[in-house]
Amino acid sequence: MLFGASDSYSADKKMHVTVALNHFGKGLVKRMPRCRFGFIHVVNNDYNHWFLYAIGGTSNPTIISQGNRYFPPVTFGAKEV
Repeated sequence: MLFGASDSYSADKKMHVTVALNHFGKGLVKRMPRCRFGFIHVVNNDYNHWFLYAIGGTSNPTIISQGNRYFPPVTFGAKEV
């Protein structure tokens, strides 16, 4: 999930998104979700064995992560949330 597709489109600063009640399972790499600009509320999701990172942001987003369950893989480099 990518919210805000361009670093040059600053109108996305007005964006408000909620990502809720999802299961992100084995084999996923990243962008669960990733946000540029805006406000994103990530709540009550289940993250299980991602490859690079679970939640990401660029261009000064506000990200609130609440009530999520993170079960990281055993690989060293993938422990970033």
